Amino acid sequence: VLSQYFKKAPFVLLGKLSYSVYMVHAVILAAFMYVLVFIHKVTNIALAPMIDGRRAMDFGHEYINNIAVLIIVLVIVLCANFTNKYIERTAQIFGKRIIEKQN
Repeated sequence: VLSQYFKKAPFVLLGKLSYSVYMVHAVILAAFMYVLVFIHKVTNIALAPMIDGRRAMDFGHEYINNIAVLIIVLVIVLCANFTNKYIERTAQIFGKRIIEKQN
């Protein structure tokens, strides 16, 4: 029953993008945190406070924080889709051409 659920299009897409998501997520998260730290320095609004020695995201309300997380996940998936299409697949095709030329 559960396997039928994971065969649906969104999960199949996430499976295809999983390596790209893995590769881009840290960069996107770091960039997002740097933007929040910059905003803090410019406006003195602590959107990225230090908690137990780690930087956290806090927009002052849990609903806004949840919306921000959803936006970040969406950006990560969109960037992963881009890198999958224009970098990974292109590199795979290029690699196959090289191998075919050697044979």
